[in-house]
Amino acid sequence: MAVAAVLAAAVTMRAQVPGVADAFESDIPRGLPTPWTFAPGRSGARAFTFTVFGDRTGNLQAHTLEKVVDTLNRRASSSPSAFVITVGDLIEGYSDNIPTLLRMWEEFDAGIGRLSQPFFRAPGNHDIGNRTMQEVYRARFSRDYYYFVFNDVLFLVLNTEDPAPELPEAMRTAMNQRAEQAVAGAQLPADPLVPCDRNAVETPIPARAVFSIPNISEAQAAYFEHVIDAHENVKWTFVFMHKPAWREPVAERFKRIEQRLQSRPYTVMAGHTHWYTRERFNERDYYTVGPSASLPRCTGNRDVDNQLVTVRVEGRSPTITREWVD
Repeated sequence: MAVAAVLAAAVTMRAQVPGVADAFESDIPRGLPTPWTFAPGRSGARAFTFTVFGDRTGNLQAHTLEKVVDTLNRRASSSPSAFVITVGDLIEGYSDNIPTLLRMWEEFDAGIGRLSQPFFRAPGNHDIGNRTMQEVYRARFSRDYYYFVFNDVLFLVLNTEDPAPELPEAMRTAMNQRAEQAVAGAQLPADPLVPCDRNAVETPIPARAVFSIPNISEAQAAYFEHVIDAHENVKWTFVFMHKPAWREPVAERFKRIEQRLQSRPYTVMAGHTHWYTRERFNERDYYTVGPSASLPRCTGNRDVDNQLVTVRVEGRSPTITREWVD
């Protein structure tokens, strides 16, 4: 079947038309697929809580997604969260085979479809790391970068694979083989665990640097500049992305987005590192969040264990806490 026909079928199967509540705004037209499962509704209160879901893949751990969804649903009965938002890496990806990618997304979306709260996607390198993956992602979810406003708070969801860096041919072949193993249910190989304080020295990193290059296109930077200018009176802004574009190698166009934000309070959150950290730049908080459903990359530090991050938006600034998924 031709690529266009396969993708058109994917759109037809996946398209959702969420009702847009008064408290929620975005610019994706009704009738198109959306990068969220359904829109959050008005709670009646200005304060609200949302949950950040960290990386699931990169070191895929079978059946952990279901455990995390169960945890989120249990929490919702006593500690309501307006929505859950991810920092990307939801499927193993890195395939040029459309049926393989569709199977991965169907498996993930079936699992996250059990979530009682809205789920907002951000693309990671495992989700959108080559042209074929980008076509599939856009067919299923319309946008790989977008914004929304909830309760007078602006959320910017960036794509740090715009465009994705080219992988060497040998690496592409290896990743395609890995993808086929993943959909077949095979346990994927992982780096041998070492203590986290020796991780940087002892963990093998064969040509992995290419996976850490963040890219933001001119079109994307201009889009977010316009969005920021059009929402100058919001009470807070959150910026979500997968790769921490403020770190080396810096995504140069991210600096333009930062510059546009300088007159307002904002918080930045990324994933990719599988390690929870908080840094201060421009007198603002920049976080990388730990994984939520992934195998650990080292031992002896809870910052790398599976976790969920809770953000409470209330008062002068958000309150950020964590809990671990055992």
